[in-house]
Amino acid sequence: MLVFNKNTTVTDFVPEEERMTIQQEPESQPELEVVEIIKYSDITDEQLQGYFSVYEDFHVIHLRNVLNGYLDGTYVGIDGGSENISAVEQLDSYNKDYYKSKFIVVHIVNSVGGGKIIDILFQDKPDKVFKTWIYDRYSYEQDISGEIDEYDIDYYNLIVFEESPKTEKEMDILLKMYKNFIEDKKHAL
Repeated sequence: MLVFNKNTTVTDFVPEEERMTIQQEPESQPELEVVEIIKYSDITDEQLQGYFSVYEDFHVIHLRNVLNGYLDGTYVGIDGGSENISAVEQLDSYNKDYYKSKFIVVHIVNSVGGGKIIDILFQDKPDKVFKTWIYDRYSYEQDISGEIDEYDIDYYNLIVFEESPKTEKEMDILLKMYKNFIEDKKHAL
């Protein structure tokens, strides 16, 4: 589901009655029902601005920097530590044409392990949804009494980049429902 983030709270703006539903028929496989395209005009201004603000989130910006650094061979945004060797290998396992394209955020949520899990779809090659984990490490300053005064994020790090498996029908629904978002080059990264 395409969601937006405002003040790190993830909210789903698709009305309950418009979500994908599973229809069970006797002695048959579950079938997904296709819903209509979600238009910007169907969403409140507050919800839409909340979604657009996702592209200002430093985790999302870092992900774009990682992809650009991977493409130009500088590996900017990918720390050289051993945990990131697997991130480069994960990026290597997909066609670089994905990374040349802008992406839209399909879903973003805080990770229990720190940082954010961000599901993305590339606009020029929208055949896969990718799950990413951008980890952030915090540092803090203590005041004179030893109390923690302020937290700052030291760095961001790509930990996971992998396909988020979807069936053909799920991808078809995703591409139809979110057509306007996928085609929006202005707000994508």
